Amino acid sequence: MQVNHSSSISRSLTENAGSFTYDEEAGVLVIRCFGDVTVDSIASIWGEIVDGFSISEKMKGIVFDLSEGHFVFPASDYDHIVGFLKEHLDFFGRLRLGFVANDPHNIVVAMLVARADARYCLRPFTTLKAAIYWVQNVS
Repeated sequence: MQVNHSSSISRSLTENAGSFTYDEEAGVLVIRCFGDVTVDSIASIWGEIVDGFSISEKMKGIVFDLSEGHFVFPASDYDHIVGFLKEHLDFFGRLRLGFVANDPHNIVVAMLVARADARYCLRPFTTLKAAIYWVQNVS
């Protein structure tokens, strides 16, 4: 699925770390990260989204696409990501969070974050298409 409808918004994020596309019609925000991704860069990128987005009733979720990026921190540091999500639970708590990773290390981190707290709904995927489908089909 392509995320380029006439009702979409796209722009680059901090320090060329990635970009996002929001498709209002589909209700999906896709955040793409490239290259080396640190815990600080995740907090920075997600902070920009939290500060710059008001959640409409149409917004179903966020897909964090790391298929062209790699976490450069130990898996044990996943708790920093969990802490950020908990700190912004009012934002992330009502959304589905898809996480696309095709590298074993990134998948492990995504799984640890997904299992850490039931107050947010995060699920790892290996393809962008599957993650977008899951986010859109909220039951």
